[in-house]
Amino acid sequence: MEFTYVECSYDDPNDEDYKGADEVVTAAAFSERNDTLFLGTSLGYIRYINLQALVNINNENWQDPESQRGLVPRKPYQVDANSNMPITSMKRFVNQEEQTIILVTQNNDQATVYCYQGDNQPELQVDIKLNDLGDLEDENQKRKMAHMLTKNSEGEMVPYDFSGLKICNTYVAINSRYFCIGLVGDFKPD
Repeated sequence: MEFTYVECSYDDPNDEDYKGADEVVTAAAFSERNDTLFLGTSLGYIRYINLQALVNINNENWQDPESQRGLVPRKPYQVDANSNMPITSMKRFVNQEEQTIILVTQNNDQATVYCYQGDNQPELQVDIKLNDLGDLEDENQKRKMAHMLTKNSEGEMVPYDFSGLKICNTYVAINSRYFCIGLVGDFKPD
């Protein structure tokens, strides 16, 4: 078994993507092929490290800019353009051959499914609404989900709004067909 140890610092103030010493790594996930490392940061960005490029760098050529090409293959991706909430968790969906799909949480307040399709493709993102239980028009489904309903000000039964609760954990199923989000806080259905 072979191990590669890499220690590096990204502190180039001349780079337009450099955010300063306030940005630190808070979460990480590998791509499906383990050739890219996704780093979630304290300022809400996903940064990319091309691991194959790192394997080819050694002590003799560390300072050579040509050998560092591909080290950061693309611009960082800001998960929430309206805020700089830190990324607190990244969990990858497995067995996705053509893309990397990651369940990302920010500040333990919101969750997003992020999709990386390759170096020259745009990222895709789906925000998860913690207060959306889907369509509960069917009476049978309403009965099954009764514990998730609460009365509104007009006395009607409506889905409980979980958006005020904190995300404590996330998990992606082994088959990547499902995921769950653990919530903590005061659950007060009527």
